[in-house]
Amino acid sequence: MYFDLTLTGDVHDGSSMAVGVEVRIEERNYETSTQVHGTGVTDDQGRYRIDATALPIVEGCWGWATGFYVVAQQGDRTAEWGINSVITGAWQDGEASADLSDVPLDLAD
Repeated sequence: MYFDLTLTGDVHDGSSMAVGVEVRIEERNYETSTQVHGTGVTDDQGRYRIDATALPIVEGCWGWATGFYVVAQQGDRTAEWGINSVITGAWQDGEASADLSDVPLDLAD
């Protein structure tokens, strides 16, 4: 089964918002392959919006074979966060969007 989900969130660079940063939703599986399900760029407030498409869901298998990540990248600097629980929770609840701003990605780390 596949579903689409709009994800929003923030990217920081230390104490300030990071502008013009590429953000993507990646699916990584046990075979070490990576598939990108959507991309976006942060705006002048450091916010992003990604329309992630064709996210695979296997009922009863909550992330053991695949891992979902939101990844921010600007040059050599990256930040990421595993979001399996966000994606499966949205699917279970029948949601079309999820806000990730509670855990901003920080390029300064």
